[in-house]
Amino acid sequence: VISIKDLAKTYESMKPEEMKPILSNLDDGTVIAIYNSMSSRNKKTIFKALNPKRAAEITELLAGGKKED
Repeated sequence: VISIKDLAKTYESMKPEEMKPILSNLDDGTVIAIYNSMSSRNKKTIFKALNPKRAAEITELLAGGKKED
């Protein structure tokens, strides 16, 4: 089993277009866990990889404004 921190490091080395097909198949909680483990300067890459609707949903969850289903 790999840690979320190690996964985040892997994602930090990827370009948004490489992340996109993977992130689209992950649940919100996993995307948020990876996001939270990424360095501050690389966090924007996740949002670049998500479609606008999903990026907005993740933003709401991160801000505590919406609960996961």
